[in-house]
Order: sequence, then structure tokens, then C-alpha cells
Amino acid sequence: MASGGLGPSHPPQEWARPRTSGQFVWLMLVPLALGAVTAYVMVEYQRSLAWLSHTKDVLTVLDEVQLAAQQAESSQRAFLITGEKAYYGEFRAASELLDERLSRVRVLTSDNPVQQRSIRVLTAVVRQRLSDLRNSFEVQGADHVAPAQAASALHAGTTLNRRIREISVAMEAEENRLMRIRGAMLTRSEFELAGSFAAGLLATILLLYGAHRSIVRRSAERDAAEAEIRNLNTVLERRVEERTQELQKANEELVRSNEDLSRFAYIASHDLQEPLRTMASYAGLLQRRYREKLDGNADSYIEMIVKGSQRMQELIHDLLSYARTGREALKIGPVAMDGVFDRAKENLQAAIAERGANVVCENLPAVEGDGAQLTRVLQNLLENSLKFSKPGESNRIVLGCRSNGHEWIFSLVDQGIGFEPEYADKIFVLFERLHGNSYAGTGIGLAVCKRIIEAHGGRIWAESQPGTGATVRFTLPIPEARRAADVAT
Repeated sequence: MASGGLGPSHPPQEWARPRTSGQFVWLMLVPLALGAVTAYVMVEYQRSLAWLSHTKDVLTVLDEVQLAAQQAESSQRAFLITGEKAYYGEFRAASELLDERLSRVRVLTSDNPVQQRSIRVLTAVVRQRLSDLRNSFEVQGADHVAPAQAASALHAGTTLNRRIREISVAMEAEENRLMRIRGAMLTRSEFELAGSFAAGLLATILLLYGAHRSIVRRSAERDAAEAEIRNLNTVLERRVEERTQELQKANEELVRSNEDLSRFAYIASHDLQEPLRTMASYAGLLQRRYREKLDGNADSYIEMIVKGSQRMQELIHDLLSYARTGREALKIGPVAMDGVFDRAKENLQAAIAERGANVVCENLPAVEGDGAQLTRVLQNLLENSLKFSKPGESNRIVLGCRSNGHEWIFSLVDQGIGFEPEYADKIFVLFERLHGNSYAGTGIGLAVCKRIIEAHGGRIWAESQPGTGATVRFTLPIPEARRAADVAT
């Protein structure tokens, strides 16, 4: 089986690297630039078309000016020939139309200085001619005009009409010249517009083709990546399965080893008690019977044997209790913690009275647990607080509790000698004693508390400063049903 981590043994392929955003920006700039060029060409085309239409309007109005002048001439000529003043109404209508068309030409050619000069001259000539024609209608007479006077008016009118036609022709020639220029501009704009549309269409086709190629390539890369991922997942699943089997095997071996160690500790502790009791009994008998009958060193040696035997008995007893704690199944049920506290306090009544301690509790809840085991926890914790009371001072020990919604948090606070904060975890280790042989005990009591609390699914820890007392906290989980009932209420 391969060793090492569970990840792939080779770096990811180059095709898995995504394209940069700069390439995407350049691809977007092409259609944007073509769109801007097309818009500009379209504007130029519309402007050329508007100018061409404007030129046609000027030529149309110039034609209308000539028609109106001819209408006025025809009305005057008919009057001169017939002498009938009924033609005066036609003359006035033609004169008003002529004035309006001249004003229209002036407005339309306001951007052309050449045409403006021509329109000023044309206006003056037309007004002169209209004045002459108007005088013809105002000549006093009977029913007709004298032949000599009519001939003179006709000659003068011919000269002015020729001048009007010359100016009109010149203006039309200027507009025709502008029309050719603007027509050429329109044609060029049409070609440019068609070219921009063709370029845009070609660019769109190329971009679509490139997008299609990119999609096809990316699809192939994605398929390859998915295949690679499937292969890696298969390898990973196989490795995880192998590693899981190894862990299960190691866990089974660890459980078996722990059971063997627990069984060994229990059997060893149980079997060692009988020979140890025999040794202690005979050592005590030897001490009582031969005290002061042997030399001083013998008495000292015998006393050391007796104390050692007693110490060994305490250690074996506590070790047997610790081993039994791990072997016995918990009897879980409702437990009133105030009753547990009272039983633990009653078991330690002599020690409490001896040290003059004040041991109290606040409102304690009912929990789910093993009542006997929890009694051992509180008894060991109270015994520990009593043991490390300050000499000559009363020790107040208070057990309180609060809830965070998921677990009960118990706190046992005393006013003892305390300990350094760096030893907060060490005091729960088996056989660990911070104060050596200065205080009685085997260093197993708090380890038993830790094993019982963890078996209940809780945690235990301590906080302290030297000379200010210690606080031991432990938690017990709140059952789901109890949490749901609390939420409902």
C-alpha cells in the first residue's frame, strides 16, 4: 500500500488553468470598436442624406420663385393687353407667394454666404419688378392703357425678367454644385456603411467561430478534467478505505490493549491486597511486640515498614477503585444533584467538622446520570478542597450551577491554598501530586473524577491562583427531550 498523504501525486494539468480577464477584455473590444465605427458612419450617412434633401428643397423653392414671378408677369401682361383689372387679384396672390418663397430661400441658404449675396440681389430685383407691375395696375385711365405706355412697360419688364432668370440660374447652378458634392458624400457614406456592416458581420462570424472552437476545446478539457477527477476520486476512495481499515484495526488493538491494561490493573490490585495485608499485619505485630526491645535503628526500620505498607495499601485501594470505575457500566437515570451533594457532604462530615469548613450549595438541577458515580465525584472534589484548606483559617466551599442551553456547568469554589495556573491540567493526571508528601493522598481522586465525568459525556477543568483558592468546573449534558421542553416553556 502506498504511503504518504491522500492527495494526488502529481501537479494539476496546465489546461486546468483559467484564461485571464485581459484576454476577455480584448475580445470584447473588437465588437465594441466595430460598433462605434458603424455608429459614426451611420451618423455621417444620415447627415449627408439630410444635406442632400436640403439642397433639393432649395432647388424646389427656387423653381417656385420663378413660377410665382412668371405668374405675376402673366397677370400684368394680361392686364396690359386686355385692360381688365380683374387680373389684379391674381397678381396680388402671385406677389405674396413670391415674397414667401424668397423668405424661404433666404432661410434655407443661411449657411451659404454666396447664396445669401445672390438672394439679396434677387430680392431687390424682384421687388423692383413687382413695384413696376403694381404701378401698371394703378395707372389711371378709362378701360385700357395707351399702346405706347404698354410697350414701354413691357420692355422694362423684359429686362428685369432676364435679370431675375440670370440670378435664379446662378443660384440653381450653385445648389446643383452642392448637390453633386453632397451626393458624392452620400455615396461614400453608403460604401462606408456597407463596409462597416460587412466588417461587423465578418467579425461576428469570426468571434462566433472562435467561441465555438473555445467551447469545443473547453468541453474537451472539462471532460479530461472530469475523467482525471474521477480517477483521483477512485484513488482517494481506495486510499481512504485502506486508511480507514488501518485506523479501525489500530482502534480495535487500542481498545483491546486498554481492556487488557484495565484488567491487569484490576487483577493486580485485587491480588496484591492479600500479601500486602499479611506484610502489614506482621509488620504491625513486630512493631507492637518488640518496640524498645531492639536497638533504636530497628524500631525506626520497623516503623518505616509499617508506614510503607499502609501507603501501599492506600495506593492499591485507590488504583483498584480507578480500574473498577472504567470497568463498571453506568446506571443512567434521573439524579437530583442536591441529594448527591448532601450524601457526599454527609460522608465527609468528620473532615468538615475537623477543619471547621462551611460547605454549602446553591440551587442544583436534576440531571441524567449515575447517582453513585456522581456522588463519588462530588465527594472527591469536596475532600480535595478540604485537604488543601489554609492552615488556621475557615474554608468556605460553594457548589453552584448554570446552564448554557446544551449542558449544565457546575462550579465548586473554595478558599484554599490554590495552585499555579500552569498545573491546571496536570492535577487530573493519574498519580500526579503538586505538593509531594506534604498532604495525604495518592493522586488518584481527581483522575477518577475526570474518568466519571467524561464517561457521562462531560468535561472537567480547574482554575486557580496561589493563595486565592481554586475553582473546579465540570459539565453534564442536557438531554434532547429536556432541552425541547425548556424551549417550549
